[in-house]
Amino acid sequence: MKKLFALLIGMTAMFSLSAAGVAGAAPSATSNTGVTPQGTIYKEVPKGVDLSLNVEVMPGPGETTLKPMINATTQLPELSFNPDPKMPVCTEITEANSNFPPATAISMCPNSVIGEGVSDLYLAQQVAALITDPVITVFNGGANNQGGGIMAIHAYSAFTNHGIFMSGELKNGELSVDIPRLTADSSVPSYTYDIPGVAGQTKDYVQATCKTGTWTTSAEITLGKRNEQGQVSDEEVLDTPEQNQACTGAAGKGKLKVTKVKAKGKVKANKKGTFKVTVKNSGTATAKKVKLTGKGAASGSSGVGNLAPGKTKTYTKKFKVKGKKGKKVTVKVQAKGSNSNASTGKTKVKLK
Repeated sequence: MKKLFALLIGMTAMFSLSAAGVAGAAPSATSNTGVTPQGTIYKEVPKGVDLSLNVEVMPGPGETTLKPMINATTQLPELSFNPDPKMPVCTEITEANSNFPPATAISMCPNSVIGEGVSDLYLAQQVAALITDPVITVFNGGANNQGGGIMAIHAYSAFTNHGIFMSGELKNGELSVDIPRLTADSSVPSYTYDIPGVAGQTKDYVQATCKTGTWTTSAEITLGKRNEQGQVSDEEVLDTPEQNQACTGAAGKGKLKVTKVKAKGKVKANKKGTFKVTVKNSGTATAKKVKLTGKGAASGSSGVGNLAPGKTKTYTKKFKVKGKKGKKVTVKVQAKGSNSNASTGKTKVKLK
């Protein structure tokens, strides 16, 4: 703490001597989002990607100080956070329990690391007092009520001997992270998150689709001063220029499976019977123009429309069933789309 105290005293004197610098010059900000596919990316179904997210705030020309960053909201419209249900949620690190080095943080949640990062600080908002040692560790913070992942973020500076906790969740295409008041109300001029990076223990926490051939991202950075009670003053919002990254989204195919066929009520010999047919699409695209066709003892067909990827739907349809009264017959129903495989399910019924 002695070196920190001495530096603060020195900066106070330096700032007094340099107060004649250009006043009122507006700061600016940039954001850079790198999305690297881990394999094929599709138009409809999210697949794993590596995410590198960088934000930088530049003081206005001639300015000797930079107001602290209090919120960073990044637009990531085709990305999603997908926590592994088998990965433990890190609950030990909180706002009230975060003042320790990265190694300690990791020892508290050793199986919950999803990424890493770095940050810079302007101590006490002084541009001349740049600190480059803050280390960021990103943990699995669980899921929100929409099933999207929450990042539990621990950051620590060895120089200031201070650690903080933040959280961020990607909701409706926006990643919002609030930054608490730092030592001496210091500023954050830049930070970078890498997920999974080197430390991440789950590969596809971040997933993406590519619908239009371009990933468009940007950020909104809120600056402001805060006193020790957390009251904000002199607030300012900076918007970063849009960044466009080309991507290729494969059309994909539907992958249908008839998981269940069940008669609804009595089935009469050589008459139409009513059946409930459950179909699942586990493919990489919407199965289009799906048709259900009777096979085996059943005949007839019926179109049921499209079935989105990841969805399961039960249809109620009628098929004519051939056979003698009192006999058991096998009723088969095939599901097939114009861009999907064919799958057949079956059931046995006793004809009335």
